[in-house]
Amino acid sequence: MISVIVPVFNKEKCLKRCIDSITAQTYTDFEMILVDDGSTDASLAVCNEMALKYPSITVIHQENQGVSVARNKGMEIAKGEWLAFIDPDDYVERDYLETLMKETDTKGKRPDIVACCCKVELKEGMQVTNYFFDNNYRFTTFAEKKKIILQILNSTYGQPCKTYTAIGVPWGKLYRAELLRKNHLRFLPELKRAQDNIFNLYAVQAAGEIRYVNEPKYIYRAEHILQFDYQYRADYDVIFGSWMKARYDFFQTNSWLEDSDIRKSYMQVSIRNTCKIISKKYLNRAYKTAFRNRIREINNFCKNDYVPCINGRIPTQDLENRKIRLFVWLFNHNQYQFLYFLVNILRKKIKFDKGR
Repeated sequence: MISVIVPVFNKEKCLKRCIDSITAQTYTDFEMILVDDGSTDASLAVCNEMALKYPSITVIHQENQGVSVARNKGMEIAKGEWLAFIDPDDYVERDYLETLMKETDTKGKRPDIVACCCKVELKEGMQVTNYFFDNNYRFTTFAEKKKIILQILNSTYGQPCKTYTAIGVPWGKLYRAELLRKNHLRFLPELKRAQDNIFNLYAVQAAGEIRYVNEPKYIYRAEHILQFDYQYRADYDVIFGSWMKARYDFFQTNSWLEDSDIRKSYMQVSIRNTCKIISKKYLNRAYKTAFRNRIREINNFCKNDYVPCINGRIPTQDLENRKIRLFVWLFNHNQYQFLYFLVNILRKKIKFDKGR
């Protein structure tokens, strides 16, 4: 049996479509767990209405604690041999579960994770396919699983088409429940961003075999990713810093950074995150503090173990993005005033989100 876990928060407008797509599956041996995370709209009412209609649905309501706690709560009560996560604003093809389950029944060693690619719905009626890799794959050895790790670090790695999302998401997968229980894998509630990436780093490390099916059976509604948020946030260093620390902590549990490709990709994403924190928090004109205090806070931030700084300088080797290279060069030469100008006057031209 599959336990399908759907974390719900204020998605009344699209939730029914999501649930209907799950109940319409050609593979019918599943339970659905809807975890309402303290919604303030009619989402809980929709959940309860659908539960009355479909006996396979269980509804849990909790105070708002975040998507990680909601997913973890679903995992705690799940009865299935396999776990699947579906986001409430997305939906799936009718044969989504069947396609993934077929890969669990083949001869030989059974996989611990099965994944597929997705269709990205840019707006109503407009979809594009986002293939994560160029073919079907089985990943068992470090050399094979390395491809997944590199794509989690750099979303564009290995993708044959334009990248909207990547393999590091929790949806579009079946996880063997025993794998997660045995290795105590949970989503980290303290992370406000990229909890799924960190979760999947540990899951990939623990998995004996991972299978990838190059079929787009999951529909990812991505209207919100088409715009980049330039708004100032006072907790930007906390949000991204905690993500960087969690990623750093993961790589302390293994020797994967000894691989030159992984180390290079890890350094690039860490430098990109560092530049982003410096620009969007400490050098943002909306940050109401004296300039000398900004510089002091930047220097203090760069002393953290997870920040790629050596003696207050960011390494420049292997940086492929020219804008990041310019940012790092100015930072390393203490050109904070010019950086301030770049960040605030040319803000929309400087993007540190892309993998390359």
